[in-house]
Amino acid sequence: MALTFANLKSYVKHFHSGDPNSVVTDADTTKGFVVNQAGRYLFSMHRWSWATGAESSLTITGSQTYIDLPSDFHQLQGLTYVNAGLGGNMARTTMSRLSFLRNSTTSGSFARRFFAISQPSQTATTSYMPTRRLELSWTPGATEANAIKITYEKKWLELSDDAAVPNIPEEFEHLLLMLINAHQFELDGTQFLAALDRINGSSYIHNMKMADADHLDTGVEMTGGFLEPEGGRIRAYDTYTAPT
Repeated sequence: MALTFANLKSYVKHFHSGDPNSVVTDADTTKGFVVNQAGRYLFSMHRWSWATGAESSLTITGSQTYIDLPSDFHQLQGLTYVNAGLGGNMARTTMSRLSFLRNSTTSGSFARRFFAISQPSQTATTSYMPTRRLELSWTPGATEANAIKITYEKKWLELSDDAAVPNIPEEFEHLLLMLINAHQFELDGTQFLAALDRINGSSYIHNMKMADADHLDTGVEMTGGFLEPEGGRIRAYDTYTAPT
């Protein structure tokens, strides 16, 4: 049975031998804070294989030069502009270069389209920064549904609904509970770093990381096979016909 947000908050109370001090609004919100802090730490402590390779289709909106990325987006791994054929025709660039392309009177003559990843500014001091954006070098003339496909590395998805389940594999629940136990020490400022050090230095974590590494896509380029013309790479001018 998957542990829900409500279940995880109950563990905070169990580990703390009662409701913790209300350092964030009230006891229930404080327990939720501990769970989400532990979840963020779990994702940051290692590049877990299951956090990579997430996929999403993005819709280009007419007259809008950006697309909001998924709420669990952490880092881009790949992008294809589906309507442009095999491999797409978009290249990543910097925001400064993108700004130049947007403001150039000759930008419409560029054969390639460019994109950049941006982090919008905080809109209010009562909330975190908004979701990252995919910035486009051109102003779309029309809406294109599911026009761009991305693969990306995920981050911890904040929990707020008591019925919600964390975005981790079931076998990592035990590690999450260990981190929740460690983070509850953060509330009173004692033994917090020592608890994290014990977890990170344990053979349990070492073995988990070693086992997970066997599943990690190292990005080694495929060689040989149908898609490999002379020299081992697909050239920009090569054509491809999908098998029937």
